[in-house]
Amino acid sequence: MQISKIIQSVPASVIVTDKLGTIIAASNAASNMLGEEYHPIVGHLFTDLFLSNYQPSAALKIYKEWLLRNDSFECDIRLSEDQKRAIPARIECSGSGGSRILVIIFKQTT
Repeated sequence: MQISKIIQSVPASVIVTDKLGTIIAASNAASNMLGEEYHPIVGHLFTDLFLSNYQPSAALKIYKEWLLRNDSFECDIRLSEDQKRAIPARIECSGSGGSRILVIIFKQTT
């Protein structure tokens, strides 16, 4: 998949998910941010890694609401293994129908 090659080399922490919430591409920086436990990131469900503090049905509802938006927006996302640490992110939605994707760009935190 061409998008995977492009995203992988982006210096920022970027994750791309498909309509179902499966991670289809991730930058090396995103992989490093998550650590060894989730390597490879591709193939994991976004809701398992980032919305695990919600019940599965609630997490899926949030994801679907994000996917249906026609704008970009900012929010804080918590990593599943570190619920105390929220990472600011910008979320962009693109495409239509079955090819709709969500692009999550994590802001650099120190």
